[in-house]
Amino acid sequence: LPLGLQRISATVYCDWGYAWNNGEFNIFRSKPAIGATLHFDITLGYRLIQRFSIGYAYGDMHQIYFGFL
Repeated sequence: LPLGLQRISATVYCDWGYAWNNGEFNIFRSKPAIGATLHFDITLGYRLIQRFSIGYAYGDMHQIYFGFL
């Protein structure tokens, strides 16, 4: 089974967000978050390209996440 690594890329991001459910918006309860993601574009066979991602985010708590597209 041919397997190849085509590309590695990285993303760094930050955001500022707020989620509410009582119908009242309060900007002072909003929270910042920062994170980073590594993307790996992998070729399976000779034609099928898949992207695998692994990331880390820190805001109100730590979060590690994975993705496969």
